[in-house]
Amino acid sequence: MKEFLVTDAEFGGASNDKKQTYSILTVGFKIGTFDPKKCTFIEKASLSFAIKHDAYVVSAEGMKVNGLTLEFLDKTGVTMDNAKAMIHNFLTTNIKSGMVTPLGHGVKGDILEYVLQKLVPGIWFGKVYSSYEDTLCLAESLQTQGIIPSDVKLNLEDLCSYFGKTDFDFHTCEGDVDATIFCYCEMQNLLQKLRLLLEKEKSVSAS
Repeated sequence: MKEFLVTDAEFGGASNDKKQTYSILTVGFKIGTFDPKKCTFIEKASLSFAIKHDAYVVSAEGMKVNGLTLEFLDKTGVTMDNAKAMIHNFLTTNIKSGMVTPLGHGVKGDILEYVLQKLVPGIWFGKVYSSYEDTLCLAESLQTQGIIPSDVKLNLEDLCSYFGKTDFDFHTCEGDVDATIFCYCEMQNLLQKLRLLLEKEKSVSAS
């Protein structure tokens, strides 16, 4: 079974604002394996924390969305150096051998470019960058194929709602990690059902 490092982060501003690199404020990780037969995620370990900075780069809109305050971050957050040490310990403890695949919603942007490159120590570079899976890209592909209706918005909250679950703590790294896992399992289940249907139709045609 494939092992995943599911990752999410909350920033101080909108991730689509490429003119500004906002501060990473919270991060969340879960390590686990995906069972392709049952389409379930088997959690092995999790880690989440806030990060404090000497100087914050945030926007009012971004802070409203993530619900964080600078006071909270200063009180509960760890420094960037401590964050890297915590992640290194987390990975060393829970990944014993082989490759781990990053999984997230919009991995190629925020998660690869900012979170993993800035926070994951170089010793792990080859183990988490060989490939990645992205629930946003998967949802876009399924929508293009007509498997997910065209009127469904593909942000995590609306995608979870389409699959019948709305009680995640969205816009927190813990809640979005769980929502990402849920959407991945649901979409893999859709693909599995489609494959079984195609195999059945092929079998009927052959007979």
